[in-house]
Amino acid sequence: MIDRKETIIDCATRLFAEHGLDNVTIRQICARAKVNIAMVNYHFTNKEGLYRACLARVFHKSQGESFRTLCDGVCDAKSWREAVRRWVVGFAEAMHATTGGAALAAGLFRQEVSHPSSERTFIAREYVEPTRDILKRLLSMALKDEREVLHWTTSIWAQL
Repeated sequence: MIDRKETIIDCATRLFAEHGLDNVTIRQICARAKVNIAMVNYHFTNKEGLYRACLARVFHKSQGESFRTLCDGVCDAKSWREAVRRWVVGFAEAMHATTGGAALAAGLFRQEVSHPSSERTFIAREYVEPTRDILKRLLSMALKDEREVLHWTTSIWAQL
């Protein structure tokens, strides 16, 4: 049996990653998912609710979740360098992915950076800040000056 809710999320995620929240209509999503508008309202209340469901799926399934454990076990300079390297490589790969869930996460992220939606505060709080804070936490293990930690965190984040 086809799970209509999952089909809606799949179709909406692809459309949002390609065009952004504000440039996609519920009608377009429903046409692609082959469902009626009432299904979206029933499962998600509105387009923003559907968008949040899409974000939750791709960001929880993407590389981003694995960042949470990078600080675990850092006990010396070698393990610190390895953790920072894994963060940088993992984030770069996630932001430049061209296939799979990571590509959808990257597309959603790029859409929000270039065309911020009404959900930008939610996205920042739920997905961007936790990932950036892990890098900040790693850098604060080696740098004691808070301004220097913020400088390097911002610099690395911006370059990626």
